[in-house]
Amino acid sequence: MMQTIAAIDVLGDVRKILNATGLHKTYGSVAEMLASSDTVREGEIVGVPALGHWYVGAKPGAGNPHLTMASGSGLHVMPRSKGVWHAGAWGLDPTGQVPCHSEVDAAIQVALQSSDTPVVLMPSGTFLFRNKAGAALTRDQRFTLKGTGATTIYMAAGGFSIQGEEFLTTTLAEAVGEEDRYALLTDVTGIEVGDTFVVAADVSLETGWNYDKLDIRRVIKIEGNKLWVHKPFRWPHDPAETGHRVNVFSPAEGNISGIHFLSDGNSYGAPKVVLSRLTGGTLSDGSYTGKTVGWTGGIFMDGPHLVNCVGVHLSWDITNGRYCPHVSASYGCRYHDATVKGIRHFDTNSWSEDNVFENIIGLQTQGVVQSHPNTGNIFRNITDSLMDDILAGYDLRGLGETIEHCRSVSVARQGKSNTCAPLIKSEWLPQCTKYIRRVSDYYAPRLTMRHGKDGWNIYENVRSHDIKGQWNEAAHTRIFIDPSCVSRTTDAAAAPDKDANEQRGPVIVPFVKHYRSNADPVAIDAISEASPAVVTAAGHGLTDGDVVWIYDGSGEHYQMQTHARVANASADTFEVMSLDGTPFDYTAPVAPYSSGGKVTRQEEVDCINAGAHPATGHLGKMHFLTKLAEGLTGSSSYTREFTYRAYHQDNIDQQGRNAIFTFRAGSGANLSERRFHVGYDQVNPSSAILTEIGDFDSDNGALDITDVSATRHLQSEVTAEGTSFWPGDFGARYFIAFSVTVTAAEAVDWLEVEVEDWRNSPLRDDVIAFR
Repeated sequence: MMQTIAAIDVLGDVRKILNATGLHKTYGSVAEMLASSDTVREGEIVGVPALGHWYVGAKPGAGNPHLTMASGSGLHVMPRSKGVWHAGAWGLDPTGQVPCHSEVDAAIQVALQSSDTPVVLMPSGTFLFRNKAGAALTRDQRFTLKGTGATTIYMAAGGFSIQGEEFLTTTLAEAVGEEDRYALLTDVTGIEVGDTFVVAADVSLETGWNYDKLDIRRVIKIEGNKLWVHKPFRWPHDPAETGHRVNVFSPAEGNISGIHFLSDGNSYGAPKVVLSRLTGGTLSDGSYTGKTVGWTGGIFMDGPHLVNCVGVHLSWDITNGRYCPHVSASYGCRYHDATVKGIRHFDTNSWSEDNVFENIIGLQTQGVVQSHPNTGNIFRNITDSLMDDILAGYDLRGLGETIEHCRSVSVARQGKSNTCAPLIKSEWLPQCTKYIRRVSDYYAPRLTMRHGKDGWNIYENVRSHDIKGQWNEAAHTRIFIDPSCVSRTTDAAAAPDKDANEQRGPVIVPFVKHYRSNADPVAIDAISEASPAVVTAAGHGLTDGDVVWIYDGSGEHYQMQTHARVANASADTFEVMSLDGTPFDYTAPVAPYSSGGKVTRQEEVDCINAGAHPATGHLGKMHFLTKLAEGLTGSSSYTREFTYRAYHQDNIDQQGRNAIFTFRAGSGANLSERRFHVGYDQVNPSSAILTEIGDFDSDNGALDITDVSATRHLQSEVTAEGTSFWPGDFGARYFIAFSVTVTAAEAVDWLEVEVEDWRNSPLRDDVIAFR
């Protein structure tokens, strides 16, 4: 129950009250005082001088003292000064053994009634919370919780929150258009200039995570029921939309300083620190530590939360957790000057807007430059020190982000990436053309950077593994890469580093090794939760050392969506090892195996991996040469087999691509050349892939490319093997297998293929690249 101050003015100076009433008695500790059988009358003063706590006797029978002694005497805690209260006066246990959330909460409720700018001081020590505590603020109230030494709050359950007042829920009186500067509300009762409102609807804007449409805006002028806002609306809003609502809250500020929070939990419901509906505030000179590292098992520890906040600053160090900090539906907030460790993802989502993340050092992190759907976030002076090969760099799914002076240092052996582009639904694409994503002074040598539907994508002074388009990039996307950008490849077989934006081809692309299926897929019956994982697949026909493609059917446990090696095979079971012999650990998957998994035996072949070369795969047209064979002796028939992958990652939707393959063989002065059109229709498996468009022999048959065949392994085949469309091991399963036969009456000096591969016109006006 909220405690109130009654019958006596306790806001005066301690000296003034002592002079008027005299000191009744002092005690060595709060516990000693509360255990005392002394009677304290109304207005009498008692205290714990060593700790600076003073109390005044409550009116008998008032029923609302702050504390009650063993004698039954009620006491009111006296403030340190006007609006400043010390939670230690409620008798907190500083050892972390006895829960004290109720006492801290009681101190906060007393403080909130005493002033518009209350402050609650926390003593040194560790304080155990087993339930919720926090402050609910009224209009224009500013609350501060402040540690006075080495202060730790251990949240075994519950958590801590500061929240502003949501005083009105209403609807729009008429539709709001994109770029409108005002909104007409059905009800404006109590709204004042400076209030904030959220207008939202259950309307999904993107395809991946289904975040609803939302705008958060501050009121700058009121004309009747017309509210002028500080910034134009991003999205159109219609009161007829499903789930349409407008939530209004008044200005309030929450601050926490000098406190370290420990959270015992590893799930969404774990104890956390939450700031909501605030229009200002800080979390400073403190830290937050979760229970476990953020990417182990199914950990989704959320860390500090900012929800519906405007202009809140956070500078805590954060250790252990996923989605830390979590900024949801907030505007103009800032996380800065901090160190994070054991974190997977910063996270701004629910269409947060114009938040800033800067001056942050990541240790053992994944995806620090990361956000779900949002607009205009800025990432500046951030180092992401990754400890494995996942999320090796930025992972942005919003619109118009800016990345400046950031580094992503990874142990990954090759370029990695996640979505890295907004997944906007087609009906909303016109709203995206006004946004610009700018990446400047960014160093991530093992990152593949992808652009999406932002309108403009600008890259300046970037060093990365690769720069290329998202699989679902829209026709309106425009790209500019300045000549200072350099892409690198970590493939030992690939050519030296080249400027990614230069297309002065054809570029020489060497072979790399690649696995392809050479048997029908076999259904997986079970996978043991063990290390190494044991797969049961009746009659699998595999032997020790075989390489397989394995997919566990969950679409979530990524370790089981890859190439693997078979060990200890029996008739119906085998162990799963990595290609280098490390056991696959299936002891803590996202979910235990249920059904849908498949395993397919593989063979190693030569592969033209176009996307593995830094100078291909970015522009509308790729143009390169690969030597298929040389120095073939004697007159005979020679067959060369290889696979072709247009991209080494995210080769999921290649509809709309077209390629010209020109095969040439040379023998002394003689030449044979055959040219084919290759189509990429992945939806219709019966469509022609290879269509001949030219045949030339300089010697009328003494040297002749007699046969060229192509076998598709694209969407239909990959689906049949059980692999999901996304992530599908970032497109590793998508390729075309070629077989080329040369018949010669003399030695063949060389055999090559020239590839010209288009996604759209190489001169399309929506791609601007340095030439």
